[in-house]
Amino acid sequence: MRLFSIVVCLGIACIVNGQSVLFTQAQKAKSEGKYDEAYKLYKQAADEFIAKDAALSYVETYLEMIDCQLLTGDPFLAKSLSENTLTYIQTEIEASKTLIARTYTLLGFSWLNLGRSDEALKNLKEAEKLFGAGETVEKATCFNALGLAYWNNGNKALALQYLEQALTSRRSLLGRDALEVGDSFNNLGLIYQQDEPLQALIYFNQARRIYEKKLGEKDRKTALVITNMALANKFQQNFEEALNLLEQVKVIYSSTYAGDHPTKAFIESSIGRVLRDKKEINQAIVHQNNALQMYIRMFGEKHPDVANTYYLIGQIYQSNASFAEAVTYFQQSIYSNFADQSPNGIYDLPTLDNYFNADILLSSLQAKAIALEALHYEKTLNTIDLKATIETYKLCDELISLIRSH
Repeated sequence: MRLFSIVVCLGIACIVNGQSVLFTQAQKAKSEGKYDEAYKLYKQAADEFIAKDAALSYVETYLEMIDCQLLTGDPFLAKSLSENTLTYIQTEIEASKTLIARTYTLLGFSWLNLGRSDEALKNLKEAEKLFGAGETVEKATCFNALGLAYWNNGNKALALQYLEQALTSRRSLLGRDALEVGDSFNNLGLIYQQDEPLQALIYFNQARRIYEKKLGEKDRKTALVITNMALANKFQQNFEEALNLLEQVKVIYSSTYAGDHPTKAFIESSIGRVLRDKKEINQAIVHQNNALQMYIRMFGEKHPDVANTYYLIGQIYQSNASFAEAVTYFQQSIYSNFADQSPNGIYDLPTLDNYFNADILLSSLQAKAIALEALHYEKTLNTIDLKATIETYKLCDELISLIRSH
């Protein structure tokens, strides 16, 4: 399960004929990181364009709206908007292959953020075909997404191939210090973060240099790459350095975002993960619960980030041999991954329909099976726990088959 911060730089070079004042205001708000405000302004501009029969400008504006939703952490709405925009392009206007490819790229990013690497790859490969030969910024964006999708799918070799091609194109087309180049360095670092953290830190430092030069020390992108540096230090067991870096990021985000925000919740969760590895169990639970409550206030109980945080809390209890508590949290994780299913007890299992994030779901099911088995042999010796273990493993196999068939 991928738990690391990625940079989604979509590289949308939006050229709108008869550009409206609203669109210009939206671009300014987006450049300042005010994505909710930008989305509302883009929506007003889109309504203005469609009233004037400016169909291409209307589509370009919708691509920006999708980008905003991805940047604010709402892949559900981004996916819906991408699908609707693609349908509109294919049925209502004559559009270039590049415009269609860009929409497929956004749809691929949406699926990627929903944890569905299979659907992400399907759409991104379609975009790749439409882009054809030659180097463009938009094609590099697609390759960046393909690299992340292959990484999520466990194919490190192809992930590196696409991310390195994206980096080469971006340096050639945009210059060595372009923000998109920094994004590529950050994403390459993610590939090495767990297995080769020293190599990851080399890439993260290159990204940080670009971000601080272009955006300053307190920008969101700078904070993001510092977060990834913290997690690389965690994998090296440099826990104090990891916590120091995460505290730096907390300060940045506290001054950037008022109230709850997905990124602030992610930092709380990241601190919790470092503290768990440091064996400070009680404090780890405190920080994970802080993250959980923030996610629930923002998204409700049914959301992949909520499911993931329940899973992480379950891991903490499992590491402390508190198997009954671990089973409870893994069960909550499983059912937070379904919009329309709820359990009656800890032994219930869902039907595999309409889950949000396959990666998190599989991890939660596997963890529940392991915890149930440990609960049986080390605590209860109840037959029901062992039977539930077997049934949970069977559901894991079913989910793996579903994932492979997509």
